Amino acid sequence: MFNFIITVFILAAMAMTPYSLHGGYGAASLEAVGSFVYDRKAEIEKKLWSADELNFAALETSIVRGMQHQPSSAYYHYLLAMLYLRQFQHDPTQDTLINKAMMLAQQALQLQPRQEFGYLALASLHEALDELGKAKVYLDNLTKSVTQSSLSWRYYLMRARIMLAPETLDDSLEMLRTAIMKQDTLTDAVVPHVILLLEFKYADSPDLLLSAVQKWQELRPHRLYRQYIATVKLEQGDYQLALQDFKSILADDPNNNNAKLNIALISYKHLDNKQEAKSIFTSLAEDKSTSKQEQSALHIHLGNIFLQEKNYLKAQQHFINTVLSNNDRSALLQYVFILYHQRGLYRQLTNLIKKLNIELPGHPHHYALLGNLYADYLQDHPNAIEAYSNALLLDPSQGKLYSALGLSYYKLNNLEQALTMFNKARTYDTSDAMSFYNEACVYSLLKRQNEAIASLQRAIELDESLKTHAMQDADFDNIRSLPTFSHIVN
Repeated sequence: MFNFIITVFILAAMAMTPYSLHGGYGAASLEAVGSFVYDRKAEIEKKLWSADELNFAALETSIVRGMQHQPSSAYYHYLLAMLYLRQFQHDPTQDTLINKAMMLAQQALQLQPRQEFGYLALASLHEALDELGKAKVYLDNLTKSVTQSSLSWRYYLMRARIMLAPETLDDSLEMLRTAIMKQDTLTDAVVPHVILLLEFKYADSPDLLLSAVQKWQELRPHRLYRQYIATVKLEQGDYQLALQDFKSILADDPNNNNAKLNIALISYKHLDNKQEAKSIFTSLAEDKSTSKQEQSALHIHLGNIFLQEKNYLKAQQHFINTVLSNNDRSALLQYVFILYHQRGLYRQLTNLIKKLNIELPGHPHHYALLGNLYADYLQDHPNAIEAYSNALLLDPSQGKLYSALGLSYYKLNNLEQALTMFNKARTYDTSDAMSFYNEACVYSLLKRQNEAIASLQRAIELDESLKTHAMQDADFDNIRSLPTFSHIVN
């Protein structure tokens, strides 16, 4: 699930970009009139490299408004082409995006053929389509169109990506070195690539990896190197050293939410300092700029802390907030189940699910989970029957729930109802061996021998391992002496 342990780097669609608690840089508003200086454009490009999918629409608005003010600017055409490329890589089913990006890249090349932007956009698009030969052609054409001194950091970054292979790893790193030493380089875009390549190069030697990252930090300092070094120490179990590093980063940059988050994680997961962790998580959760996905992770951690402290009501509320703020509710519920299961808190978990059903009514899988809790862990079969029945009322097509409902009726010795449920289960899934087996058990208990033999034979045809179980199952005592039973199990 949610592996909610936050790492410093994630592989974004265009590049390795630093994890940001705020989900990328929100789109800045653009003035309605006047020209835009390079710094304003650079800020938009910075957002382009780091924004997540939640920011794509706002970023597109910013770029389009820039194009409206400077319609002949190849740079804005380049930015919009790269944004569409990122959107396509996030959702490859949107193939019209790649066509739009290609058109914008061609327009950038036509508008300013002596500038790099059209060439780089086309190279990026062909790289994304795994057409490295074509991508290299555009880079070669670029070097013929501009002087060597005019090549920007973007060219060297793209060249490093296209030429990357195990045998050319050092050459790619040298290209990145050139890129990062350019005066106007967006280091946020280049540094993650450096770290990724260093990880490849020193995959078998953590000490050499840390030493190499430190040398790049000395070459041109950047916060991502420091965060990466601290994260490696954390992964190696040097919790106190990692904590010191993250606190040092936070002292230099009080707004570094990545450092805050890692300090909180180390504090409660490894150093038993729950109070500091709660304070940080609460502060970040109250930050209105935090995305829904990040809010979900923060509430998971807060819920886990309160669960450890046996403050079940507060834990419940945070876990409900987690589910409410995330679209992938099934995976989150599974993760929450694990947290409660590890402590045997099944009654508390049923209270959570019931509260969730009030907050989010009409979800059959919530009732199914509730039924499983009652049946499998609390042995409360009347409540299990009610929960399963509610789940099937909302979604009658869930065949396995009929089988689960049948087992609860069986446990209550309501054999006729159990038989009805097992009959329904096997009609929904004719290859479900257990439904046939359980049906055979009930037929045997009801002394309907022929039907018991027929269902058992079908169950074993579907799953031969059931033979061994049937030989020892007391439910078949009524048919065990029959020659047909011996023939089936032997």
